[in-house]
Amino acid sequence: MNAILFYLMKAKEEKRPKDIAYLDTNVISFYFDTRPEIQWMRNATRQWWEKRKQDFYVCTSEAVVGELEDGGYLHQPEAVKLVKSIAVLPGNDSVDNIAQYYIEHYLAPKENIQRFRGDAIHLAICAFYHVDYLLTWNLKHLANVNKFRQLKIMNARMDLSTPIITTPAQLLEETI
Repeated sequence: MNAILFYLMKAKEEKRPKDIAYLDTNVISFYFDTRPEIQWMRNATRQWWEKRKQDFYVCTSEAVVGELEDGGYLHQPEAVKLVKSIAVLPGNDSVDNIAQYYIEHYLAPKENIQRFRGDAIHLAICAFYHVDYLLTWNLKHLANVNKFRQLKIMNARMDLSTPIITTPAQLLEETI
């Protein structure tokens, strides 16, 4: 079942529906990463997964699944298994067009444009499906205040929603 259809069905059953949280590739891979220099990111990711995941409808995309399946790296089987345990939002022509618009207007790098992967596709999927939060550890291109401002302007021009782009650590904070 499509994650959005599932969300809409569940939302009708609840007084206050849960927000949708989209997980970027690095959130899944950092869950298992053992490099000492990013230990705090792994710990924050695991804490979010244990303490806050249930507060959201968690999803990802076919692009994230593809990125995690490509190449070879330590803990790849575990990362692929984890990503396949959550809802996957499909791409489509509209999502591809939004991603292309982001790239043409320098919001996202041209990385993997032939295969529609990378930052542009994650942003486009979140905008198209009205995702509330995009969780990422990509502080250069995604969780970046200057890029966020540009994203809001571009999405307003296309009448699209803009997700809150944040790290798992920031969503660990208690809500009021």
